[in-house]
Amino acid sequence: MLNLVLLFPVVVLGWLWPTVGWWLVLVEAVWWFAVVCLLEQLDRRPAAFKASRSRQAVAKLFADEFRGDAGRRLISGWFFDRPYASISREALKRWWAWARCCDVEVDEALEADVRAIEAALGMLEGGPEEQRSVRLNLDSVRERVLTKPLWLYVVLRGACGSTAAIALWRMGFYRRPFGRLWFWIRDGPGQTVLFLHGLGVGILPYIPLLRLFPSHFRLIIPDLWYASLAPPIELWVKGGVPDRDEHLRAIDAALGPTTTTTKVDVFGHSYGTVVAAWLLHARPDRIRVLALAEPVALLVHHAHVARNFLYDPAPDLPRALVKRVVGMDPVVVHLLMRNFWWFENTIFVRDLKDTSTIVFLSEKDEVVPSSLIRQRLLAEAPGVGVVWTPSASHGDTAFNPNLAQTYVRPFVRLQKKAEEDLAVDRGESPPRRREILVEAADI
Repeated sequence: MLNLVLLFPVVVLGWLWPTVGWWLVLVEAVWWFAVVCLLEQLDRRPAAFKASRSRQAVAKLFADEFRGDAGRRLISGWFFDRPYASISREALKRWWAWARCCDVEVDEALEADVRAIEAALGMLEGGPEEQRSVRLNLDSVRERVLTKPLWLYVVLRGACGSTAAIALWRMGFYRRPFGRLWFWIRDGPGQTVLFLHGLGVGILPYIPLLRLFPSHFRLIIPDLWYASLAPPIELWVKGGVPDRDEHLRAIDAALGPTTTTTKVDVFGHSYGTVVAAWLLHARPDRIRVLALAEPVALLVHHAHVARNFLYDPAPDLPRALVKRVVGMDPVVVHLLMRNFWWFENTIFVRDLKDTSTIVFLSEKDEVVPSSLIRQRLLAEAPGVGVVWTPSASHGDTAFNPNLAQTYVRPFVRLQKKAEEDLAVDRGESPPRRREILVEAADI
């Protein structure tokens, strides 16, 4: 139905101005055919990989997550809340083959893993293998895609991109490529801040938030084109979505050499926290302060984010519209189902204990399991700051100029605290007791 609504303006234009309008109808028809053909390629399953790629994350699952009722709830979530005791052993094997190595085959090592899961959580009975579960990288892309007309991409990408570019240029930014990624950079004498945006229409919604950062900061913003309503053809033109290693090389080049006094402060929002997770795992020595706002990467080994964004229906009409325009975009779905590896992208609570970190959560976040994250952080990582925004949904705080200070002020305070701690380490001031930074409305 939404497809017909989106095509209606083109048909009306063709009726009012036949000479131009029907050419546009023809262009849209060719576009539609090209996208449908491209979907065959986007839906292609990735090859299985060696279990050694996910070994470290799997070890953390067994050590921290597969315990008692919490472990049973974790697995139940991947089976669309089917009670753990009613999951068949064969279905668990089938799901674990995906989780462990993106495979459909069961080998002896996988059998041993399943026995270990049963030893920790309870024995399972035999039964059907085809119980429904989320197997993100193996499930169909085409079933979750809404093909949109070309004019919508032209309007959204053109209007949002040009408006954001003008605003950023007026704020003193310039644009520079590193590999296949472009970066917006604003030089300054202060601390370097790497800002990582989320899925949507690019950097434009973040302009009010970026204006609140102190003007002396050196700001670096990768323009994640694939997360910004990119036309599907752009994937073919640019050779696909850049992988983790390509992102890391580009960010390293943009940041320049790092020393103990030139570490970067990272601020990631929503999907941007996935890129932050890559830095945390692969470049921990580069990070001085880490801010995670509405973090999809935190505990992404739980099923909430995958189900809320891709599988479960939206809770209301406005969110349903956003989901259809953004969440069902072919490039976004391809990104999340063919280029998203949970073991590379997840942040376990234990991963934050050695980094000065602050986490921003929204009470009514319909994507991120805010209550679970808050509970786990307060119980297991009391040194991590938590900012809780009551009655806010996903994106409300980041995109609302009146609420954006909720992010900036605690982040700047944590930066100042990091500077004081660094001075202590250099012996430049008397030792100070480390304080726990918790900014919350009702903790």
